[in-house]
Amino acid sequence: MELFAPAEGLLGRISWLPQHLTDISAAGGNAFPDFCGPHGCRTHVARAEAIIPNTCLAPTDVRRVFESIMALPPLKLSKEQITKSGLRGHSFHGTLSDIARSIGENPRLPFTPSPDLAQGFNATELGELGRWERTPQEKADARQAAAILAGGGGGRTEAPD
Repeated sequence: MELFAPAEGLLGRISWLPQHLTDISAAGGNAFPDFCGPHGCRTHVARAEAIIPNTCLAPTDVRRVFESIMALPPLKLSKEQITKSGLRGHSFHGTLSDIARSIGENPRLPFTPSPDLAQGFNATELGELGRWERTPQEKADARQAAAILAGGGGGRTEAPD
């Protein structure tokens, strides 16, 4: 799993980064180190007893651990609240479209950005950055367009999703 946290961003210096890097170093350099504890610690991470040095949490456990962290104070989210929130994990390929979506089409910033940032990202650009997030109708339209371009006129033709 790739992890990227810029030390500076649109809102300025990320003050927590030095402590975060220190914490990761103590865990063997992994942002998601594996840990051990009694039965159930995967769904109740507060039961974990120790980090296993130089290991990484199995991808199949990341979601459960993340949900158990969000259930702790101060958030105290239930599984239903987490599901309704739309929060979901994904790999590095989703980062660019997430950043663009959070900037929006007309960003309001406490400073004057460069002209290329001031314009934001419109729906078409978001669609191109996040092709895997297309709606079922957008996927069907893309398949239809690919079929027409291929001379087939219709039917199910693979198009990038």
